[in-house]
Amino acid sequence: MNYDVVVVGAGAAGLNAALLLGRARRTVAVLDAGEPRNAPAAHMHGFLSRDGLPPERLLELGRAEIERYGVGSIRGRVERIDHGVGRRRAAVR
Repeated sequence: MNYDVVVVGAGAAGLNAALLLGRARRTVAVLDAGEPRNAPAAHMHGFLSRDGLPPERLLELGRAEIERYGVGSIRGRVERIDHGVGRRRAAVR
C-alpha cells in the first residue's frame, strides 16, 4: 500500500502526528516495533490532562483515536530507507 506519510514510532509524539495527519485526510500508517522506551515506568507526569496515567494506557487511547481516522498500524522496524527519483522506499523488518 502507498501512504502519504509513514510515522516511525508509536509513542505519544508519533501517535499525535498520525492523528493530526489523519484528521487532515492524509493516508497515514504508523510503524512501530512495540518496544516503548518508557516501558518500565508505572506512571507518566507532565502530560497535559493525563498526569499520573500509566504510559501503556495513553498509547491505548492514542491508538483508538487514530483508528477513527483510518490511520493504519504496521508492526516492524525500519532497517533502511532507499531514496529514488520521485519516490522513497523503506525496508521494514
